[in-house]
Amino acid sequence: MDIGRLVNSYLKSKVFRVLVLLFFIFFVFFRAFDSRILFTDSLLIEDASYGFSLGEWIVNPEIEGRVDLAKPPFFYWINSVPYLFFGYNPIFRNWLIPIVGLLTAILTFKLARVYFDKKTSYLSALFLIANLLFLFFTKTANFDLPNAFLITLSIFFYLKIKKGKFKSTYLSPIMIIGFLTRSFLYLFTPIIIFFDHFVLGGGKLKTAKLVNTFFVFLFFAAIWLIASFSLNPEYFYNQFIKIPFSYHAYGKILGDESTPIFYYLIIFILAPQLLFGLYYAVRVIIERKKSYPDSLIVFWFFLVFVTLSLSETKHLWYILPVLSPLSILSARGYFDMTKNGLKGFKKIVIDSFLFIFILVPLAYLVIKPFPEANIVSAAKEAVAHSGNERIIYLWRYSLLPETRFFPGKEISVTNQIDENIRFLLIKNRDIPEIGFDYSILYSNPEFSLLKFEK
Repeated sequence: MDIGRLVNSYLKSKVFRVLVLLFFIFFVFFRAFDSRILFTDSLLIEDASYGFSLGEWIVNPEIEGRVDLAKPPFFYWINSVPYLFFGYNPIFRNWLIPIVGLLTAILTFKLARVYFDKKTSYLSALFLIANLLFLFFTKTANFDLPNAFLITLSIFFYLKIKKGKFKSTYLSPIMIIGFLTRSFLYLFTPIIIFFDHFVLGGGKLKTAKLVNTFFVFLFFAAIWLIASFSLNPEYFYNQFIKIPFSYHAYGKILGDESTPIFYYLIIFILAPQLLFGLYYAVRVIIERKKSYPDSLIVFWFFLVFVTLSLSETKHLWYILPVLSPLSILSARGYFDMTKNGLKGFKKIVIDSFLFIFILVPLAYLVIKPFPEANIVSAAKEAVAHSGNERIIYLWRYSLLPETRFFPGKEISVTNQIDENIRFLLIKNRDIPEIGFDYSILYSNPEFSLLKFEK
C-alpha cells in the first residue's frame, strides 16, 4: 500500500477531513476527564486556579495560601474560568488540556501546510496524535503541553509573518502569553526565530520590525516580573529564579534520580514512527541541500532536544515541545524515503512498521487507561489506613503536594523516625535506611506505605 497515494486519493473529500478531525477529537478527549490523578501538577493547578476564581491572588499564584512562583500565572488564570461560573468541581481539573492537545494537533497540520503539501501535513498530525507521550499529557493538567502549543503557535505566526500573510504585531501577544505560561522553557522560541532570521534569512519580515516585536515582548514580560518581585521578593528569588537554574540547569530536584544524557531518546521507543524524523534530520544536516524550512525545523528540534538532554534534571514532560517539529520531520522523512517508490519486501517492512506503531498507542489508550501517579495512589492508601491520624509523613522528600482538595490531611517531611510516626510514605529505594521494625501495608513500583508498631 502506498500511503502517499492513498492519502492523496482522499484529500479532496470533505467527508475525509471531517473524519480525520473526529478521529483526533476522539483520541485527545478519550479518558481525559477520568477521576484518577495521573500527574501531581494537576493538584497544584486545580488549587491555584480555584484560588484565583475566589480572588485570593492575582499576580503571584498561591496554593493553599502559600505563594508558589515555580510557574507564572497565565495558565492558572485561563484554567480558572469554569470555577468562576460554576464553583468547584473535580471535573474541571483537566478541562483545558484536551483542548490544548487538539489545538496542537491542528496547529501541527497548519504549520506543516505553510510550506509542504497536504499529505505531509496530515501525516505530521497523525504522527503527533499516535504518540503515547502526547496522548498521556492530553489526559492531565500540566504546563508543558501548553508550552509546546505556544512555541508551535509562535513559530507558525512567525512563518506567516515571514511570508507576508500576517502583521508582525501579531507575534508579541503570543510570546508574552508563552512567557507567562512557562517562563524560561518558553525562551527557546526567540532563539529559534532569531536564528532563522539572521542565519537562514529570507522572507518579508524586516529586522527592525522583528526587534520591535521582541522589545514589546520584553516590556510586558518585565511588567509582570517587576510586579511579582515587588509583592514577594523572597519567593521570586527562591522559586522563580533559583529553582529553574539551580535544579534544572546544573542540579537535581531533591528526590529525583540521576538520568543519563541519552534519557530523552525514550521518545523513539514510545513513538518509533518518529525515527523517520531522526533519519530525515540527519540527512538535512549531512547533505545541506534540503529546501527551507527543513533547516528551521531541524534546528528547532535539536535546540530543544540537546539543551534539555544536557540539563541535570530530566523529566519526560519537558520534551513535549519537540513533538510537533519531530512529527513534521517524520512525515517528511517517510515521504523522502518512499519518493522513488518501494517494492517487494522493503515496501512491506516500512508500511507495516508505520501502521503498527501508529495503531499500537491508539489501541493501548482504548484498551487500558493510563495509570494513576504512584505517589497519589500511595497517598490515598495512607489516608485510608491512617484513620484518625492528622498527619501523613513523607520520608526525606516533599514529593506530594498538599492542597485544599488533596490528600485531606496535613503532609510533613521527616528525616528521622520518632514515637509520633505510625505511618510513613517512602520511596522504595530508601527503605533500607529505615532501622525500625515495620510492616508494609501497601507498595507500588515507586512508593511504599510503612506502619510502625508502638
